[in-house]
Amino acid sequence: MRLFVAIDFSEEIKHDLLGVSTELVRQASAGRVIPEENYHLTLVFIGEIGKGGYSGGGEQLRSIEEVIAGVCRRKALEAFTIRLAGIGSFKSVKGHNWWVGVEEHPILTGLATSLTDELCERGFAIERRNFKPHITIGRSIVCKQPIELYAPERDIVVDGISLMRSDRKQDRQVYTEIFSHRFGV
Repeated sequence: MRLFVAIDFSEEIKHDLLGVSTELVRQASAGRVIPEENYHLTLVFIGEIGKGGYSGGGEQLRSIEEVIAGVCRRKALEAFTIRLAGIGSFKSVKGHNWWVGVEEHPILTGLATSLTDELCERGFAIERRNFKPHITIGRSIVCKQPIELYAPERDIVVDGISLMRSDRKQDRQVYTEIFSHRFGV
């Protein structure tokens, strides 16, 4: 099973992001947008556990849950606010992947770093890279003209994080929350 730790969003925030994706589709000549229900901000991509990945899937899940709860407790996290900030893209094999940015926030960056460090200490092969918070809205987007998109000016209250599972079903990704930790609990 393929796992990642993420911040999930309210339906209202997802709807605002859908507005940006809808405009992206209108301006694009090819590619695919991320379904509204899949919008999230990835803190740490863990990858495959169990079959073909880490052995001992159940043990690994418990270990990941312990890391999430432990990091949140040690940091004494309370709800905090992040802000959407800009839109960008990067080149992919078949076009560009588009994202809505999130302003850097010391709590957010610290959380991603601590989770990565502790998961690595427990033997997970997490890729270490600079954390650039963003929400992917489209993949392999091809355009004949420059795209003009604007991020909604939104503050987002973050009151917890989730361990998510990613499955491929009928040629699309389906994300399922398998564990969540609310801050201050």
